[in-house]
Amino acid sequence: MKKRIFSGFSLIELLVVITIFALLGVLITFSLAFSMKGGKKSESINKVRGNLDYAISVMERQLRNADEIVYGCQQSSYITYKDQKGVEASFSLDTSEDLRRIASSSGDFNKTYLTSDDVFVDRLNFDCMPAEKGATDSVKIEIIAHDAKASGVESAKVTVETRINLRNY
Repeated sequence: MKKRIFSGFSLIELLVVITIFALLGVLITFSLAFSMKGGKKSESINKVRGNLDYAISVMERQLRNADEIVYGCQQSSYITYKDQKGVEASFSLDTSEDLRRIASSSGDFNKTYLTSDDVFVDRLNFDCMPAEKGATDSVKIEIIAHDAKASGVESAKVTVETRINLRNY
């Protein structure tokens, strides 16, 4: 019997190994890409939620201390109220400049924005609810928004709802 002098790998064995490593490389690349997109989506949601939480806290404080709701409170995107000094103020959805932001205005002061340019507000809804027995009037606020600069998988809508019990004076 003749012994083989040169022992090594056949061409087929080398092709199988190269194919396995190529598949592993592709799978690792895709999982890393999806992981990075998930991280960007999380950052986007946190940015939008932070903006909406700030807007809700300002509206909550102002409406809770308001003397009265003047108008615009039945399933609408604006509300006008009188503050403790009797000055009319409002919250609304501003759609100027191709942006959709939550705006606040009070008396003679200019309009200020409660959300940044990075947040696109899809929906702002105020709904006044009359008091039930032994309770006070309340205002329900619903905001739906998303990151204006994110798209595709990295974008997600964030919904925030709250119910504010108004004071009885």
